[in-house]
Amino acid sequence: MTPPSADSINAGVGLGRAPAADTRAQSLLPWYLDFTAWTAALAVVGFPFAALAASYFGALDARYSIVFRGLVIILSGLVFIVNAMRYGIRLPDPFLLVFLAVYSVRLIWDTGRPIYPDADYALTYYAAAVIAPLVGVLLPARSWKGRNFLACFYCVGAAGCILSLILALQGYSTDADATTRLEFERLSPISVGHLATTTILATIAAWTVWPSRTLRVVALGALGFAVPLLYLTLSRGPLVSLLVPLSIYIVRRRMWYLVLPMVAGLLFVFFNAPLVEGESLLDHMRITGVDSGETVSIRFELYQLAWDEFVANPILGSGYAVPITGEYPHNMILESGMALGVAGFVLLISLLVRTIPKAISAMSGDDAIFALMFLQYAMGAQFSGGIWDAVAVYMFMDVLLSRAPPKSPAPA
Repeated sequence: MTPPSADSINAGVGLGRAPAADTRAQSLLPWYLDFTAWTAALAVVGFPFAALAASYFGALDARYSIVFRGLVIILSGLVFIVNAMRYGIRLPDPFLLVFLAVYSVRLIWDTGRPIYPDADYALTYYAAAVIAPLVGVLLPARSWKGRNFLACFYCVGAAGCILSLILALQGYSTDADATTRLEFERLSPISVGHLATTTILATIAAWTVWPSRTLRVVALGALGFAVPLLYLTLSRGPLVSLLVPLSIYIVRRRMWYLVLPMVAGLLFVFFNAPLVEGESLLDHMRITGVDSGETVSIRFELYQLAWDEFVANPILGSGYAVPITGEYPHNMILESGMALGVAGFVLLISLLVRTIPKAISAMSGDDAIFALMFLQYAMGAQFSGGIWDAVAVYMFMDVLLSRAPPKSPAPA
């Protein structure tokens, strides 16, 4: 018996062959009934709804977060049971599976070490926010419809942006670090920034993928909420996580008509430096200025501490967090070396090296949303992400590694 090919997995065939009728049913499944896509969208970009609800009702504890994670776990379980019974089971990429398993062992081990008092929280979060959605989305041997995922990510992202701006205008936001950065009581500026970035990328993908011109024009309306929201967060990580995949997407799709506006915008920012409340726009976005130097210095200190732990413990790693500070390094690659040693470091880099070409190739087809989301969150994980919360990286990494490349690039 030969192992299933990438094409067979795309068609909904994993360790066992699904009936032809079921495979055809998958291809005809409308996006609003694709609960696998909804599960993925909620797991990746749905948490802001719980955090915004907590801000609105004045709940300073984690009750809304717990309820939200519980709902995602239940939905993931139901999706897994239904799809597994109908289509069978497939195994994720073996190297990704090993990486996730080894990191699970690391977290379990660190829960018994006094120097890591928060390891039990990290393990619980990892199980609830990462492993549970991955089980529901990746294990059933069914196809992942790019257009369905695009529609669900667009809807969840756009709704989150609209709700964030409404609550901010009504005074439910707070000032982060005594600055004008937009945040909420249980939602950081970086999380809000990634919500906006996801919505912008999904909107651009909808413009090029959705067949209806009317829907494509209507979809652009989300930019009116997402772009201001990204600006208000003043987060550099989400900004870089937007520019990198968007630039690749423009080149891959030959969307040259977007190059001039992007270049003009960059020139306007860097050379004109318009003032915002008495300071330059670059200073306001913390790209230049005193605040920029301070935050960059702190981040590089964390990087250095993580690297020192990696060098001191190259075989097994030292722990899931930097022992001196108790923080994660805010860089997924450095964290893999610190937490898992050379083996984990090499394993993660090899996974990224294998996935990036697949992502670039996928941008020319209808499954571009998988590539955009992977690149966004993989970039973000190098600035303010951790292994224990990178559900989007793992999810779309496996989806991309299991898919055959598109036939040929198609201009927008």
